[in-house]
Amino acid sequence: MSERPTAVLGSSTIGRLTLAFYLLLPLEGILRKWMFADIERIFGFVRDPILIAIYVVYAFRSRRTLPVWAAMYFIFAGLFVAYVLAFAILNATPPIVMALGIRSYVLYIPLAFILGHELSDADIRKFIIVSLYISIPISLLVFLQFTSPVESPINKGTSDDIESRFVVVAGIVRPYGPFTFTQAQAHFTALMVAITLIAWEKRRQYAIPTVLLGAGAFSTLTMGALSGTRTFFGLAALVCAAYVLAGLAAPQARQGVARLASFASVLIAFFVVFTVLFPTSFSAMSERQGEAEYAEGSTIARALRGFDISEQLNSAPLFGYGAGSGSNAATVIAGLEGFVYGETEWGRMVNELGSLIGPLAILFRVGVTLWLGWRCAKINRLTGDGAALILFGFSGYMLLYAQTTGQNQNLSFCWLAAGLTLSLCRSAQAPVAARRQF
Repeated sequence: MSERPTAVLGSSTIGRLTLAFYLLLPLEGILRKWMFADIERIFGFVRDPILIAIYVVYAFRSRRTLPVWAAMYFIFAGLFVAYVLAFAILNATPPIVMALGIRSYVLYIPLAFILGHELSDADIRKFIIVSLYISIPISLLVFLQFTSPVESPINKGTSDDIESRFVVVAGIVRPYGPFTFTQAQAHFTALMVAITLIAWEKRRQYAIPTVLLGAGAFSTLTMGALSGTRTFFGLAALVCAAYVLAGLAAPQARQGVARLASFASVLIAFFVVFTVLFPTSFSAMSERQGEAEYAEGSTIARALRGFDISEQLNSAPLFGYGAGSGSNAATVIAGLEGFVYGETEWGRMVNELGSLIGPLAILFRVGVTLWLGWRCAKINRLTGDGAALILFGFSGYMLLYAQTTGQNQNLSFCWLAAGLTLSLCRSAQAPVAARRQF
């Protein structure tokens, strides 16, 4: 594992914009839930101007050359937009639904590749530092939500409806944190698991303050213990599995032993926090898991059903119901409730895009996930820097499985995390490339 110190440099313009984009994820919920509830819907797009600004800055900087990924993106995105436009014209699709489809399926993709190319070590360090800082007040909010009555205003979503608030068991809420829904809070907490492990790995290189690292780690353990959702536990397990893999595949035995020892320490710490500090949460989550398995069967089997699209392939129209038509935003606009075209990402994609284009879109997601995972594993083996592989435990799930095209905040988490993973790959490769020049 490289211990080279990171140069003390200012963040790049794209680095600062990326940080603003990231901070607007929790801020969106605060604006929508507690500050501007009457006009909350417009704040669902609060990050889009920052996204466009990142694209403009990058276009200006690379105006003389067109990267290979950008050329491929323009070709396939252009074909997809033409398909969506043709469908919208032939089926009188509302323009807002068409725009939502284009936004969720293709608009955010360049963010990953731009961040992967542009973020510096200083940008990555600042992202980690800020993440550790914001985890502290968010964990306090989660604690207050968990210990407050379900009907408390602190536990509201985007509406004041109490019946729709998600609970672990009767009387105990699944904390939303500053987000508009419990799923986004679970994803943020899982992301923090990866960031905390990376901060530990790079504590010397990035000069991470020990007190801040400890506070961020405890905050992350607290948010996880009080999450009340199996999504967090499953995703945290994937991040930890990636960390173990980074240890087993490390080029030096010393690195592998250190990572496995760190993993064991994390498990022990979480067990203590979960069972000793928050026994009410442990009891409620155990009861919730028992009820879920009784009603739904095996949790793993239920998760794997998300990859089964056979039913949708047999029932969906050849050209689908329209890109974006099953997204949360379109459902709200139409005044509907629930998952109109399916709860799982892959099934809904087939219903939206059709039995012809839907599987192709899924294959794209699978391909990107496999490519990114292979790159992270290769870099870990080559350099001993496991940061990218650790974060892939989160970003790989978001790319492959999460409801990215249907849920606004998942869309941002997905391509932001993929970009950070790529930037960590490039950061790890830099010393190797420098050595090869001499």
